[in-house]
Amino acid sequence: MLASVCLAIAFAHLLGAHNAGWAAFSGYLVMRSQLRATLTRGALRVLGTLVGAGAACLLAGVVENSDLWVSLSIALVGTATLYCAMTRVYSYAWLLASLTFAMVALDALQHPAVDVFVFATTRILEVTAGTCASVIVSMLSTLTVRSRLAAAAATPSAVPASRVSSEPPKVDPTLQPLPSQNAISHAAQAGLALALTPFLGRWMDVQSFSQAAITIIVVMMVPLSSPMPLGKTVRTKNIHRFLGCLAGAMVAGIMVLVFGPSWITFTLGMSLGVLFGRHIENSGRSFAYVGTQFSLVYLVLMVPDSYAHINVERGIDRLDGIVVGMLLVELARLLSFPWLRKSARS
Repeated sequence: MLASVCLAIAFAHLLGAHNAGWAAFSGYLVMRSQLRATLTRGALRVLGTLVGAGAACLLAGVVENSDLWVSLSIALVGTATLYCAMTRVYSYAWLLASLTFAMVALDALQHPAVDVFVFATTRILEVTAGTCASVIVSMLSTLTVRSRLAAAAATPSAVPASRVSSEPPKVDPTLQPLPSQNAISHAAQAGLALALTPFLGRWMDVQSFSQAAITIIVVMMVPLSSPMPLGKTVRTKNIHRFLGCLAGAMVAGIMVLVFGPSWITFTLGMSLGVLFGRHIENSGRSFAYVGTQFSLVYLVLMVPDSYAHINVERGIDRLDGIVVGMLLVELARLLSFPWLRKSARS
């Protein structure tokens, strides 16, 4: 996984992506223990990104520079794609389409002097860099280290025959359809929160609207088969996302202030932080999501586009956006019609 992140950063610089941190995100999130799973997840991530970025570019002439039109567009697209992500196959592609559309539309709204095509292109480059890095590292690992480990473990007594015949095959849950009960009301609440993002973002002077939208979509992406009520699951994800990002920003901020612009120190610090976050993520504990968010916000600060311009502002901006996103999720749940709230609690 760490090799995938480092290679993704190198690819991002080679491709001229504007935000190497997002490429590192993809290298972190796409990498899986099996090559097939990595290929599938990477393909879905690229596909969703292309669809979301393309849709944002097509609607740019209509919604650009208008808070109201951007609000309506991200609400409608976000509601539809989140509903599909919760009820259809290939949910990861639907999720990335939703995220990318909202990010490109809101970035273009917040920076009208920059062509929306620039935001869409760099987002595609970042995801492509991270995905290609993950696939290459996973392929090399499969052909070398994992093949040797598998050969060493392939003994007749390693796995009982009865167990082999009785266990169902493992299937990637991101490819499975989920029950559609309550999906419409839940997705509608996410759409309402997205619709309020431009207005609350300007009122609170948030530097990155897209971070608020990302928080809304990711937090509201809850499997309907979850054993806990949807409302409790969303609230738990909100809290874990905030705690993980806060911890990651604090640790990375200390690294930035203490060690300064040294790429060697930053690379070592980035590696240790990502490994620590991955360890928490793979712990199987109820707070495993904290580890994911720790790693992601850590990469925001520890993977600068230029080591000559390292600062803690990006981490603070991300936290501001996350707080706004959390507030909007709870506000949307509060403002929802009674039948929406009742459905979400069931």
